[in-house]
Amino acid sequence: MVSTTYDGDGRRVKSVVNGETILFAGPFGHYELKGNEVTKYYFAGASRIVVRKYIIVPQSSSLTYLAGDHLGSTSLALDASTGEVTQTRYKPWGEVRYTTPSKTLPTRYTFTGQYSYVSDDATDLGAAGFGLMFYNARWYDPTLGRFAQADTIVPGGVQGLDRYAYVSNNPIIYTDPSGHASHRNGYRSQIHAKKNELLPPPPADTNPATCTKDSWGNCVGTRQNWLDTLEHLYDVTVTNAGDFSDGQIWNLFNGVVKLAGSMGGALKFKENLGPVEVTGVHALKTSKGKIVNGLAGDGWVKLNLDSFSEWTVVHEFAHAWDIHQGYNLSKRFEQATGGYTWKAGRHYVECESGIQGPGCNAAGYFYGGVPAKGADYGFNRKEDFAESVATYVLGVNVSYIRAHFDLKLNPEFFITDANFVGSSRWIFVNDLMTGP
Repeated sequence: MVSTTYDGDGRRVKSVVNGETILFAGPFGHYELKGNEVTKYYFAGASRIVVRKYIIVPQSSSLTYLAGDHLGSTSLALDASTGEVTQTRYKPWGEVRYTTPSKTLPTRYTFTGQYSYVSDDATDLGAAGFGLMFYNARWYDPTLGRFAQADTIVPGGVQGLDRYAYVSNNPIIYTDPSGHASHRNGYRSQIHAKKNELLPPPPADTNPATCTKDSWGNCVGTRQNWLDTLEHLYDVTVTNAGDFSDGQIWNLFNGVVKLAGSMGGALKFKENLGPVEVTGVHALKTSKGKIVNGLAGDGWVKLNLDSFSEWTVVHEFAHAWDIHQGYNLSKRFEQATGGYTWKAGRHYVECESGIQGPGCNAAGYFYGGVPAKGADYGFNRKEDFAESVATYVLGVNVSYIRAHFDLKLNPEFFITDANFVGSSRWIFVNDLMTGP
């Protein structure tokens, strides 16, 4: 029998497997309690680097250093007291292909750093194993190389049509720490970083006879200069640049530069988002057929060539940033601004006709405070986060608000920058932008 208990934020706090009970505490599983044994993990960023085990009675403890491969899979375990090393190697989809004979890892966080309920040579769980790995939102089967449940969020691209597929069928580069979105790991970023070291910086065109000028007559570069700068400095490549007008390339360039500038520069931008591919599409639609200005995923942004603006660029790159971080940014944003999501709750909220107040949306998102651009039926914490980032970077978009919302039905707006600065939304985004 398998039973898993979650808290109000969707985090696993207890598992019972064939009589074995384990309690979990901490946002990333910092502590575990199993019978007479307490396990504590130490982190460097999001990576587990040390595990300490305490035996309560009779009292004893052990310390083990952990090292991972480029996907974050636990590959080496060094016993601090004896110096013994346990090695584990994995097949592309997560099955164990080698482990040190007669040794098991001191942790169940194995392939890509996810919690394993697979009884294999690395863990030897016995009756406590049932062949699946815990990926937060879903369970993963490393033998099949597929998730056991369909993704409730439909990813972009052709591979996204298979909602059981693991990391778009590319496990060498990608991981999926949330169970909802592929995450591009450092391996690909290292390749881009090395390429950038070898390439000279793109020259700026300052020739008044050939350069593109702003409204004051100052040279601001050329179309190719903008594209080269995007790729070289920001790891942003445009797959079909020929379909973009000069003005659209300028909007893309300007949006990326302003967002990166708010973050502290190109290096921080690349650290936050990783490499991003941009594609322009006419009449861009969602999976439900709704025409939109833009869409985003982990490592990609699509822009509607018929309607996107600089605001769209910052908004969609904010989504890509959130998705690249496993949607942790929008979840933290929701908590920091005093909101919560309770999908069932929208059925019990009395909404005045046309007024999209807290909970009056498809997601059951009860936002806290005042949204940066008002709310509509499609409003949720992810949209709230992206709009707040765009407002932080570009200022309050009053013309957008007036064009898209009836102010009589949506009375709550930040009409001026002065009202937005210092709000809970501004504080959260500012901490993200200026933090380490």
